[in-house]
Amino acid sequence: MSTRRFSTFFVVIWVLILAAITQGFFLAPCAKSATTLMQAQASKQSQNRVDGGKLDRLAALQQGAFLSSAFLFLTASLSSPAQAKNSAPAASFEECISRLLLSRKVLEPVQKYIKIGQYDPARTNIKYVTNQFRLKKAMERVVLLAFEKDLPQSKLDDAAEVTAVIDNTLSQLDSSVYTQIFIPTDGEISPDALKYQKQAFEFYDTTLDSIDKVLSLASPEDLKEAQKLVDGTSLPPFLFKSFADGQTFRPPTP
Repeated sequence: MSTRRFSTFFVVIWVLILAAITQGFFLAPCAKSATTLMQAQASKQSQNRVDGGKLDRLAALQQGAFLSSAFLFLTASLSSPAQAKNSAPAASFEECISRLLLSRKVLEPVQKYIKIGQYDPARTNIKYVTNQFRLKKAMERVVLLAFEKDLPQSKLDDAAEVTAVIDNTLSQLDSSVYTQIFIPTDGEISPDALKYQKQAFEFYDTTLDSIDKVLSLASPEDLKEAQKLVDGTSLPPFLFKSFADGQTFRPPTP
């Protein structure tokens, strides 16, 4: 349990103690005074007679609600989702390698999608790699564990360098694809769009090259074990679209 959670625990304990003291020195006298007043009024107005124990029960209910809230606060503080997340075991070297292999597999159709003007499917696959496979986290983990292996320092440095900027590389790839959506077309790629298509291809190649540099830190045995995990993973069909001849480019801009 962290220092912060110990502090929260003792704060709640003190609140509970103060609640008990408050009941003895404040709620009870107030309840008694209120009961006396209500009984005096009842003697003058019989139609508004009130049970003298009603206020006592109300005070008890209020205290019970207060203590219940404090207990729930304590429980939530000591068993938060963040604590459960932090206790989860870290991914193994082979698991992270498999995520790199899966990312590469999902990115393979992207170049074709860009070439034929199917920009939405291209962006879907790029975001899938970023959000579902958490590519950067997997690459960081591989590089970290690879430092324990007997590998050339230059190879480790190259892998660490591309890992540090992989999110930016993917963002630039996505932006280059996204920009082409807003460039008018007559059914074929325009000269203006061709400029951004070239940029997209460059970032695409950089992304795959970055993944390959990190994969090079794995031994043949590591890759073999990781491939078993890849083979056992089902990917959604929407990541691998096929297009008929008439769908090789988006419709002309109205």
